[in-house]
Amino acid sequence: RRVHNKPIPRFGGIAIFAGMMVALATFAAEDKGVPAAMAGCTLIYILGLIDDLKNLKPVVKLSGQVVSAVVVYAMGLRIEFITNYFGPGNMAFGDVLCFGVTVLWLVAITNAVNLVDGLDGLAAGIAAISALCIGYVAYIHGHYIPTVAMMVIAGAALGFLPYNFHPAKIFMGDTGSLFLGGMVCALAFGIDFPVILLFAGIVYVIETLSDIIQIGSYKLTHKRVFKMAPIHHHFEMCGWKEKKICVVFSLVNAAGCILALVLLIK
Repeated sequence: RRVHNKPIPRFGGIAIFAGMMVALATFAAEDKGVPAAMAGCTLIYILGLIDDLKNLKPVVKLSGQVVSAVVVYAMGLRIEFITNYFGPGNMAFGDVLCFGVTVLWLVAITNAVNLVDGLDGLAAGIAAISALCIGYVAYIHGHYIPTVAMMVIAGAALGFLPYNFHPAKIFMGDTGSLFLGGMVCALAFGIDFPVILLFAGIVYVIETLSDIIQIGSYKLTHKRVFKMAPIHHHFEMCGWKEKKICVVFSLVNAAGCILALVLLIK
């Protein structure tokens, strides 16, 4: 895809990383989960930076993400149970399942945010909406430091957005998208509602499913379900303008956030 008629700088993720790290170290480092997220996601940031420079093989990227997730787990930030939103009691995980679910969930969300970063402003806008929603839920439930951490993520994404919205003056690259995805997901562990991203990040779910469906369909039938995957490119090939796609997808994600608030604010 060549939608820009001139070269665009692609290391905006460095600014996102630097701004977030300084703010988190200043205002939120006293919470035990924040240093764990910072440590693990710094590794993800370095991985994204190398990928933007060297174009790493998928297996190398995946291995690096798994290592980063293991660091987050080892530092105590993990999914230990799933909240039962519709009745009493929660589903607790044993050590092995806790490890597997934590690593899988973090790697999945990190890659989902990376998938969304295909149009100008889309990844930054969705990350800001998701972080604002999760931050509000954290505040309602008394998790005040994670609230601050989520506001830091939202602020970084919103601060970057004017430079990244179509026509973009700079891209965040894998450096930014992998780091944003890792931080949003890891810090959601710290408010005991990791599954909130199924709703507050509904666009991540839709984009990932569209890619899985497209690949699965082509492997099995040699036919494509969408004109192009992930699905934002399908709408682009249907003639939608980038700005329209970003606005519509943002509204869809906002609707998912409203659903999350209905479920989680009691």
